[in-house]
Amino acid sequence: MAVKKIDLTNLRKASPDVITARISNFNGQSVSEWLGAAHLANTGQLLQANGRPCRTLSAAKNRFSNTQIIDVLAASAPNHLIDSWSYLSRAITALAYQDHHATRHLAYYAQLRAAMSILACVGVGVFNGTNFSVSSQSEIRDIYSHDDLIDTTKSGKGTHAAVWESLSAWVKIPANAEYFFEAVSVFRTSILDCVNSLWPSAALNSLAGQLINVWGLDLSLGFTDHASRNISSYASHALNPLSTSFGDDSSFISNFWALLEPSGTVGFDTLDKYLLRSVLRQLHQYQKGNDNYATGPLNSKYEDLPPLVLPRLSKDFLLGNDGGETPLVLERALQNNNSDPLCLLGRAVLLLRAANGFVSKAFKEAGFNEDGSSLRPWLDPIGEKRGLFDAGESPELMSSLWEEVRYSLDDMETASTAANGSSKSWLQSLENGMPIVCQSERAGLWSLCP
Repeated sequence: MAVKKIDLTNLRKASPDVITARISNFNGQSVSEWLGAAHLANTGQLLQANGRPCRTLSAAKNRFSNTQIIDVLAASAPNHLIDSWSYLSRAITALAYQDHHATRHLAYYAQLRAAMSILACVGVGVFNGTNFSVSSQSEIRDIYSHDDLIDTTKSGKGTHAAVWESLSAWVKIPANAEYFFEAVSVFRTSILDCVNSLWPSAALNSLAGQLINVWGLDLSLGFTDHASRNISSYASHALNPLSTSFGDDSSFISNFWALLEPSGTVGFDTLDKYLLRSVLRQLHQYQKGNDNYATGPLNSKYEDLPPLVLPRLSKDFLLGNDGGETPLVLERALQNNNSDPLCLLGRAVLLLRAANGFVSKAFKEAGFNEDGSSLRPWLDPIGEKRGLFDAGESPELMSSLWEEVRYSLDDMETASTAANGSSKSWLQSLENGMPIVCQSERAGLWSLCP
């Protein structure tokens, strides 16, 4: 039987604008209103009348209208993002308890959901074998090509294969380079504007794949991370031991929060400055063919960086003269190692950061208030259910959720030092640190609703 391959013609026709237009209908609504009780796909799934998944696009189109299918895709984009933050929370909880196989399993699913969120934002749907793109004319097109050897009554590519294949193919399409670097902003400034300020004529399209990899999205690792996830999900854990370090695990949790501490911008300033530096350095190496950053625009045109970026990115930091080390989360994320659960966790953080940019861009272009108030009917119930605050007592500013994290981190670090490598001593000493230091949904909320 022939292998189904990505249909690049249909993938190129995927339209973010159609998704954004549909997301505008969710403004100020609770999630239960996004599709509505009468919507034929109000569960956010494409199911047959018997409740089983539609396994082919033709089956889905026989049951649902194009409008209903687009509704479901638009609703899935922000919800995949929030679900990704939840998977990341559970992965960090497992890490705290030294359950490294569970960490790896859950970190992979955090990656997968973040990738699905990005795809949904740009008009690509992956629904349990029903994989499609939405064109600017609201046409629903199969993103996998078929031939006479294919039995189209069987399921299309499964979720895992379809997500990594379609996202990998999407980012390699030159026309999508600018969209990616506009969607991911740092300090309220798109990466595209930062690049153009230093290299106005840079052929960004031809560099998209390389730059996205530097951002931490080496999507080829999605396939290998899936393989390691299979071991953690289905094989005997004791027969497949993972080499881990108690010190690295606790340091990772501390570093994770240090990177995601809320700031005055919509984003994570500490994490973003490292990621932006990586992208600008990669561009320098492409242009100059060396890593002497003082010989190019990173030095000579430093003052031309956008005004919101300049005060947050010192020249010494950009040139590597500040003596600072690469944060542990980024260091592990960029390692081609899927046996280390911290590597999968790091990649989940970076993929989530990118997905957050895509969803934020969609909300902004859909007319949602920049202060996040339009999202409160959706986000407040999530915070209540996760125990971040009591019902009816959501904070005026979601960023205030950081204060409890800060105090809990102090307790965690004190306990970590006193425990001297003993997991039991560490966990029993955490009077106030658990589960707050594991609630990454906090960061998800303040990233969308400062």
